[in-house]
Amino acid sequence: MKESIFNIGITHEGKQYMFNSYTLALAEIEPEQYSLFCGREYQNLIDLQSWVDTGFLVKDELDEVKALQVIYDANKYTPNMAFTVIPTLLCNCACDYCFQDKSQIAMSSETYDVLAEIVLKEIFRTRFPFVITWYGGEPFLCLKEIKEFTDKITHIAGSNMLKQSFITNGTIFNKELLDSISAQSTIEMIQVTLDGVKHHHDKVRKYRSGSGTYDTIIANIPLLSKYAPVSIRINVDYTNLITIEELLNDISFLASVSNRTSIYFANIRKYNDNVKIDNNRCIDRFHFMETSIQLSSIAKKYGFRVNVYPRCSLGCVYSSQNGFVVDPRGDCYKCWDTIGFDRSNLGNIRNMPALFSSPEYIRTLGYNPYINLECKACSVLPICRSECPAILAGDTPIDKENITCEEIKNIIMKCVLTRITPHEQKQTKENQK
Repeated sequence: MKESIFNIGITHEGKQYMFNSYTLALAEIEPEQYSLFCGREYQNLIDLQSWVDTGFLVKDELDEVKALQVIYDANKYTPNMAFTVIPTLLCNCACDYCFQDKSQIAMSSETYDVLAEIVLKEIFRTRFPFVITWYGGEPFLCLKEIKEFTDKITHIAGSNMLKQSFITNGTIFNKELLDSISAQSTIEMIQVTLDGVKHHHDKVRKYRSGSGTYDTIIANIPLLSKYAPVSIRINVDYTNLITIEELLNDISFLASVSNRTSIYFANIRKYNDNVKIDNNRCIDRFHFMETSIQLSSIAKKYGFRVNVYPRCSLGCVYSSQNGFVVDPRGDCYKCWDTIGFDRSNLGNIRNMPALFSSPEYIRTLGYNPYINLECKACSVLPICRSECPAILAGDTPIDKENITCEEIKNIIMKCVLTRITPHEQKQTKENQK
């Protein structure tokens, strides 16, 4: 056995901890056990198997970076198909940072029929529920069509064979249609977004008429939570950062709404050339991790639980064999952020076999963030390379972050320490191995 290259030793308040950046295991280690571990006396460790199960110890012959490459590739080939469907690019709001070109086009009944045929074939092929995330534009503008699509699928396959989620701006609520959709299928999640406290939100996330949306969204969240857990995305950038605590105070009543609401913080970035905001407004990924730690401490005061523990991502729709983003025409893409760009178009759902041989499909599926790296021995490699694959592959215009490896490690360790000291808000000092 040998020690994992992804282990990081942490000394905090006189106690010794071990963290692994691939398995994300975190454990407090007794001094005697830690001494044996550092001395490579593995045979004398208590419960040696637990050291292996957590990833702190691996087999001598294992090339861990090569294993990351293999595991990442293996995750691509999930057999079940999943769609993110954009029934319309039209939106009733006009957010200044939106990354999509808005148009009047909406999905035709013929395209819905083609989509339904594909979904039903896949359900009968796999006997697994089909998962659809409805996105936009604003998908709730098409609730009537989504209800009819749901009826068609569940009438043939059964209500337990369709799982749906909605990414909505939260300004539209139609009880009759949502009642019908939820009765016929499982609504797994509804996401809505807030952009800071009311006076800031209403300047950024406004109706096309220019009026604000804050009060409507806040009123609709408890109503939507009756159909599915509601995830409240709170967008953060340098222009609204100081308003976030006031926002959390204002919405603190939502922390206890049937235990069906949760929040998470997200950073606004220039994901494609449609985003017209200034780069100076955006917080880069790793500095945003540090910002999230501070915001999560504030959120806890108001009854919210926010997880800022590091993650190791092994892919998304971009790198998934059977994951597609479908636009109103039926054209398919591998990333939400590249919708409408000809260079990223894989083809159309009317010819599904052709999608799997398109040059763009082969290019995206062939991407692996762990190949050809100069930093293969880095202890935080799995977390550092968990950035959006489209960004890592250079498919978006996001600027490279001016941040050192040492800064990245320090920020990641601060995130780990939130698990060790979940209620502390003071700054801590840690020593890295």
